[in-house]
Amino acid sequence: MRSDGYRGCPFMNTVAELADPSHAAHKIAVAHKEKRRTLFRTLLKRLQAPDPDKLATQLMILGEGAVAQALVHGDPKVARAAREAARVLLVAAGVHVPQSRRRTH
Repeated sequence: MRSDGYRGCPFMNTVAELADPSHAAHKIAVAHKEKRRTLFRTLLKRLQAPDPDKLATQLMILGEGAVAQALVHGDPKVARAAREAARVLLVAAGVHVPQSRRRTH
């Protein structure tokens, strides 16, 4: 999000540009996104989060929203806001979330 020429998520861009769901690149992009959501769900299950499937989807929405907002507004700080919102969701779900170490750069 900080690099010059940031264009958002290449997988989102692929789905937008190649809207035909039967296109091979479209399928790969959708599969990539689902694989990430599945990873979140698996990790949430390990943490014994209630309704890990729903929470994984919510975390994906936060991440995707941060990517889109960084592209639209050119401000990578939205990633921090998404991280803070994810923390709120996780804590509200009863998941122990250790304090994060803040990066200074």
